Amino acid sequence: MPLPARGTPDDPRPSLLALYGSHAGYVHAVDQFSSAMAHQGWLLADDAAAAVRDAAASDLLVS
Repeated sequence: MPLPARGTPDDPRPSLLALYGSHAGYVHAVDQFSSAMAHQGWLLADDAAAAVRDAAASDLLVS
């Protein structure tokens, strides 16, 4: 089940806004995680770069 973009009173899960703060924060988190996974050998470098490009191109938390 996807997380809500913004908090709602009846949903105890943290919102994406609470987790990342902004679109830039989300892209940064994807970049950090993808880089770590590539460094550990769990993700190819090209796939990590693609994940960051996809995150940057997304409309997640874009006002």
